[in-house]
Amino acid sequence: MEKSKENTLKARWHKKGSPTVRTGLMLLFIFLLFAKSMAQENAIDVYLELAAENNPKLISSFDAYKAQLAKVDQMGQLPDAELGIGYFLRPMRLLMGNQVAEVSLMQMFPWFGTLKAEKAEATYMAEASYEAFRQQRNQILFDVKNTYYDLLLLQHTIDVTASNLKLLETLEALSLVRFQGGDSGGAMGNAMEAVSTPTLSRQLPTSNAMQMEGSPQPSKSTEAPSDMGVRSEGRKTTRLTDVLRLQIQIKGLQSQLDQLQQDKAPLIQRFVQLSGLSEGDTIILEWEEAMPPIDMEELMLDSIWDHNPMLSMLNKEAKALESKTNLAELAGKPMIGLGLNYMLLNSRPEMGIPGGSGTMEYMPAGMGGNMLMPMLSLSLPLSRKKYKSMVTEARHMQSANTHSQDNLKNELKTEMSEVINSINDALRRASLLEEQVELLEKTMELIIVAYANDEGSFEELIALQRELLDFRLSKIDATIDSLRAQARWELLVGI
Repeated sequence: MEKSKENTLKARWHKKGSPTVRTGLMLLFIFLLFAKSMAQENAIDVYLELAAENNPKLISSFDAYKAQLAKVDQMGQLPDAELGIGYFLRPMRLLMGNQVAEVSLMQMFPWFGTLKAEKAEATYMAEASYEAFRQQRNQILFDVKNTYYDLLLLQHTIDVTASNLKLLETLEALSLVRFQGGDSGGAMGNAMEAVSTPTLSRQLPTSNAMQMEGSPQPSKSTEAPSDMGVRSEGRKTTRLTDVLRLQIQIKGLQSQLDQLQQDKAPLIQRFVQLSGLSEGDTIILEWEEAMPPIDMEELMLDSIWDHNPMLSMLNKEAKALESKTNLAELAGKPMIGLGLNYMLLNSRPEMGIPGGSGTMEYMPAGMGGNMLMPMLSLSLPLSRKKYKSMVTEARHMQSANTHSQDNLKNELKTEMSEVINSINDALRRASLLEEQVELLEKTMELIIVAYANDEGSFEELIALQRELLDFRLSKIDATIDSLRAQARWELLVGI
């Protein structure tokens, strides 16, 4: 895992404006980036560290980078020298003596600058591979965050639903008391207490996805006596109807709660797979501090151009293609070879008679003595069409890379604008819904008091209870949306 210092953003401000304003915005931007790192470590930070160390897909990506890095040492090296050894089965008769063997050594030298260009291309490709690893790492960490937020949303939905179920059960008890004509003071107090905002359960065991420590379990609803409906007509019948309708609501909510509990299993499994947790570990659920509203799009885009891994990868590939184009041009240049040829000659006695006749030809004596011959060779790249095609190919690849960068910048700019809007909109909705939930809770308490005193409407009570449930769920949705958008923003910037 990279050190946190690698996330330092050196954003540059190229727009016109006051230097003081630009400096202030820069400091504020950097503060936003590092506020979380300076704060106390959250549970999600621990899971991100585990994922960075244990995720198999990320380890595979890092190994691919190391393989590309090892390739750098293979480039920029001279071709292997060629050693040739020859032995004559029948010595070759030369003037100097009989040649029995020959040893040659040849080293080819590419054209000037070729080796440097090869090493530069391999270096830039290794750097591009590292940026691909960074992108893979950021994407996996983003997936970890997203799954964590899914669990957070699901667990809060369970807690809110269970809290609402408890509220319905207290309302059912209140309706029974009204129906039976007893003292409704205690039931009314329990109902008002159940209106309070539920607390998020913080521990989620990975070994049993169906249970959550701290999650309230639905209690069995109290059945209304079947003979109560015949006691009287009119008002009592209406009160009994209230009880039965509440029991219908309770059974429906119990079914929803069971389904929500079952939905945890696949999410837990995915989170364990992404984060590298072991079976039996406990997932701690904690809220993160939401990012404040953002209005610095130009500054953040400037940082994206410098630090986004995908854009950095394309920049490195562009430099590698530049070296590749240079290599294609150098490939059409000749290669120079330098070598030595060493011949082994044995001495030979004089044979035959000078000017004599007969079957034996006269052969003067050979003094022997080995011979050393320097050699120079030159390759002739005559197929010019092939080398011109190589240059054309490399230039077209450069052009494609340039257009890919332009397209990626446009996509990043659009996505950044959408992310900023999502963050601001989610924070605005969360703030509004928080105020509405507080007002609904106070209203609900007043309606409960009125209903207990035979002054409130049951229809209004049920409608307000549903509205409170919807608003609480919408509030958590808005908060999770802001956290998701913030995670997406961090992915774009390349933190």
